[in-house]
Amino acid sequence: MCKKIFVFSLILILAISMLLLPACDNREEIAPLVAYMDGATLTWNAYEGAAAYSVKCTLTDGTGYALKVTETSYIAPYTTPGDYAFLVIALDKDGYAITASETVVYHLGTGEAADVITIGSANDLKATLESYALTFGKTKVESPLYYRLTADIDLTGVDFTPIGTSSKPFKSVFDGAGHTIKGLNFTKCNNDGNIGLFGYTKNAVIKNLNVEGSILFDKNSVTKKGELNCSLLIGHSVSTIVDNCSVKGNIEILKGIISTDNYILSVGGIVGKAESGRISGVSYTGDISAQYGRTYAGGIVGFGQGDAPDLMILNAKSVANVNAVATSYNVETGTSYSYARAGVVAGNLSYAGRLASILAIGSAAASTTKSGTPASNLTAGVFGRTKTDTSTVSIPMYNIFYSDTIEKVVGSATSLGSFANYVYPLSEAEMQDKESYAISGGRYGLDFENYWVLPANGTPDLKGTTMKEQPSLTLTVHSDIDGHAFHYDFLLEDVMAPTYFDVTAGALMHSLGYNLDELLDSIGTGITAVYTDDEIAQGVSVKVSADGIEDRILTTTKTSLHCYLQYGVHSNYESREDVYSGYKLINAINSSNVGLYDYTTVDHITITFLPAGGTK
Repeated sequence: MCKKIFVFSLILILAISMLLLPACDNREEIAPLVAYMDGATLTWNAYEGAAAYSVKCTLTDGTGYALKVTETSYIAPYTTPGDYAFLVIALDKDGYAITASETVVYHLGTGEAADVITIGSANDLKATLESYALTFGKTKVESPLYYRLTADIDLTGVDFTPIGTSSKPFKSVFDGAGHTIKGLNFTKCNNDGNIGLFGYTKNAVIKNLNVEGSILFDKNSVTKKGELNCSLLIGHSVSTIVDNCSVKGNIEILKGIISTDNYILSVGGIVGKAESGRISGVSYTGDISAQYGRTYAGGIVGFGQGDAPDLMILNAKSVANVNAVATSYNVETGTSYSYARAGVVAGNLSYAGRLASILAIGSAAASTTKSGTPASNLTAGVFGRTKTDTSTVSIPMYNIFYSDTIEKVVGSATSLGSFANYVYPLSEAEMQDKESYAISGGRYGLDFENYWVLPANGTPDLKGTTMKEQPSLTLTVHSDIDGHAFHYDFLLEDVMAPTYFDVTAGALMHSLGYNLDELLDSIGTGITAVYTDDEIAQGVSVKVSADGIEDRILTTTKTSLHCYLQYGVHSNYESREDVYSGYKLINAINSSNVGLYDYTTVDHITITFLPAGGTK
């Protein structure tokens, strides 16, 4: 009996052991939390059993913070350049830690060309609306900064607000790095009246970017009355460089809607309204149909103007059907105010410095809903209007190739004058033959070596080559109050004619996009933040440095340094030859003894405002 009991007990123990052993041997370890960066957004997987998450952030200088969130993503308030190290901890309902992620690092660049601010998601792109405010010592700087895309971005279904307004323009460098922003769709106009990926830009650079989307405004879309500027890329640009960008998509503004008001609509595939600046290496593909009081519509630019500095359109391709309709009139007298300018390339060019190496394919039509409108108010062609109606073209244009089905080169002109020998109508078959683009001297009107390519059985396309950039100009400001040094990189604006740039603190700051008072507000007022009034009156110094060239120490007066950079002389602007002719530093402190220092061979120039009485 005892033996049976022993045997039964042994079997029972073994059975219980067998049940327990699998649980012990196969016990699962607690899985870690998986966190990663989606652009600048910290993101992690929802963890089973977690009631909340603790996000701990440590900055480069060792400072940091922690906060509790219930979502599975977090956008940090990035303000100081450097590394942000994140740790995410899953918490149970009692606030105890369940598991944690590995450390995830996000680097916020300084906004200089060598350390850009990266954009890798739709959330990052949205953040540029508010602009990063970077802190250098005691100084906060919002722009100009350098941004760069690190991935394609899909904005399908996103209610996107244009970057930059007339009161707060985008003043920075945006490098798309060849990426595409698609799904950008606008169905309503904002109160600013400037619609595009960028609503309003000033002293900015937009380059290496592809955009796909549409604009569709019906009678309920526009609440703002007055001037409207619309494009998929930039609504309104001022002194802005647009280089190596492409746009695809249809634009339809208030089609079939009659307005009696004398309002102006400028709509373009690349820029709605462009004032000065350079538009180069760009292409637009799509249809544009626009109707408003006064309507200016073009495949590349709707309305353009600018001299000193000039507006230039270079190496551009437009494949577009453009239809502009004007509707405005005086309701009391019935007098028409209607103007419609339609261009496969540009609708209305009040002034431009150079139009060169352009291919236009498609059609352009201008009309009005109001009878009695003078025919001269309704013009269409490759360019709807250039400068002065019914007169000889005076805007320089070279190597303009266009579909021979387009009735006129310039809709408003009776004569192309001296530029008649630089425009070439081509049939569809001729457009596919490289020899059709041959011009005198064995050269081609489109630079197939550097900028253009002719695919088999197709028309010329742009290669996606950016223009050669001028050397950057670095400004270093030393403050004698707290000892901090501030470093910023700039590119001086490209120009056609020799330009003289006044090297003073105010000119360097203000002309390149900074407000001197704002920049140095936290450490003083204006230039006195670096020098006292007495020191300014006595004269202060700057050092001009470049590799391989002896440093130059120059002394200011109270009002000016009397030192200038001469730069930017271009001959054949649309080609790579002679794009940059060099910097010449002119020291004109003593007008009877002007010194000229040549910096043409260098790639980088540094101008340092020295501490008062210093020669660092």
